[in-house]
Amino acid sequence: MVSQAWKYLERKIAKDIGGKRILQKGISVPDVRKGNLLIECKNRKSTSITNDIKKIMQYRRLEKQIAILIHRVSGKKTIDVYMLKSQLEKLLACTGLQEKDFIVQLCYQDFVEIAKKVKDKGNG
Repeated sequence: MVSQAWKYLERKIAKDIGGKRILQKGISVPDVRKGNLLIECKNRKSTSITNDIKKIMQYRRLEKQIAILIHRVSGKKTIDVYMLKSQLEKLLACTGLQEKDFIVQLCYQDFVEIAKKVKDKGNG
């Protein structure tokens, strides 16, 4: 039987932040959306995120939104959140939080708390 851990991850992210899964086949779209957040979810055996970072950079350019990569290594319980520093600054600005000096990676629970505060503008 084929693992569908990726589907579980997408559902979990959407539920945790109050967003919606985007269910479109055949075109490259983010997996989850909430307001101006575009989230790409990856559940992989590999820890490499290079191609996934390129993908979120494309989403950011095309839609001028905040693009985020959620990555979990198969079999692990931890979930990592990646984004460009400029995107983090935009995310913090829209939640009223102050910018921190050097955040490279967020704890998943911290991300969930920040994302819940993003206003949903009816997108998705």
